[in-house]
Amino acid sequence: MKDTHMMSVAAFLLLLVSGKMPVQGFLVVQKNTIKSSPSHSTSTPSPECFICQPPCRASPRFNDDGRGTRTRVFLMDPASEESQEICLETLNLSSSQYEQLMRLSELVVEWNEKINIISRKDCTVNTVWERHILPSIACCAWTDGNPLHSSKTCVDVGTGGGFPGLPLAIAFPDTQFLLLDSVGKKLTVVADMAEQLQLSNVKVHHGRAEELTGQKFDVATGRAVSSLDQLCTWMQHLLQPKTGRLLYWIGGDIESSILERTTSDISIASAWIPALAETCDKRVLQFPQVEVSEIARKSGIVLPKRLSIGQQQKKKKKKAAPDQSTDKKKNAKGAWKKRSDEPKERGYEDSKDMILPRGPVLSKKDESQRWSKNVNNTKYCIKLTDEVVPMEI
Repeated sequence: MKDTHMMSVAAFLLLLVSGKMPVQGFLVVQKNTIKSSPSHSTSTPSPECFICQPPCRASPRFNDDGRGTRTRVFLMDPASEESQEICLETLNLSSSQYEQLMRLSELVVEWNEKINIISRKDCTVNTVWERHILPSIACCAWTDGNPLHSSKTCVDVGTGGGFPGLPLAIAFPDTQFLLLDSVGKKLTVVADMAEQLQLSNVKVHHGRAEELTGQKFDVATGRAVSSLDQLCTWMQHLLQPKTGRLLYWIGGDIESSILERTTSDISIASAWIPALAETCDKRVLQFPQVEVSEIARKSGIVLPKRLSIGQQQKKKKKKAAPDQSTDKKKNAKGAWKKRSDEPKERGYEDSKDMILPRGPVLSKKDESQRWSKNVNNTKYCIKLTDEVVPMEI
């Protein structure tokens, strides 16, 4: 191994001295010879030692920071042989399903440039494939005890950009999926992707889980939506009594009191797809309907009374609609406003018993004739008793 490297370095030095090899190219080769791929054996030279061959895309590369921490340079390509082997052999999917999943990774990247449905940091096809699609469908390798194999209906609570709902709908075409989220723009994207993928078993619902009534599902799924007790409080009424199951994708540490209520706790990388060991720490937890209700009850969380999304939209339309009952214009800022409907005190109460001496006395008959002549007359009449006395204003 050392002799091979020494010969390679000597050959590069000769090329460098002769002027046929640029210094920059030599430095790149030297860097690659130091960082060899862990997927190659130590008995043979790595292909990365030669500048004429790029690093193998199907095998992961890592950078070492010198402190024992390795960071991944690039993620798995959906079109690589490794991805194809995982989908067709490990997960037992068909070639058409594999093509749909690859197309889904492309659609997510295209839509994410317009609407933020997943994190835009390093949003590439490889990132979507390895961090979102493969973890969502990893449970296809779970044959014993997987409720999705026998379920007819499934609701994906808080689907966001369509995960894990859309990949699962591709993997389980005989199951009817309802993808639920409170963010309307994300559901618009999800519905468009489902239509382009020709997924007839997918429907979307704009609303909150606690507001969805009148429907029961065999399975409910969710991926990092919220805390488990909060999620169970939101969707406990959506599961079929006794037979319903909750599958929850979650990472990090979980309370032991929650884990005691699970019927299965499976690591995605350890149990199903070992190739995701460096990038995925997610686990899939399974809860029966009885335990979901018990978690919600013990959490003590009380759902706030608030208007549904449909009621909120009706309220907005009602506020925006003009008042058709009256044609009154809105007063401008600073305009005069009537304080009250009570009559103003003008000091006329004491004048009822007064006798005004001005003008000739008019009879009741003359009074009607007088007012019929000119309503806007400058003369004003006050009725004292049985007679009307004209008065100049």
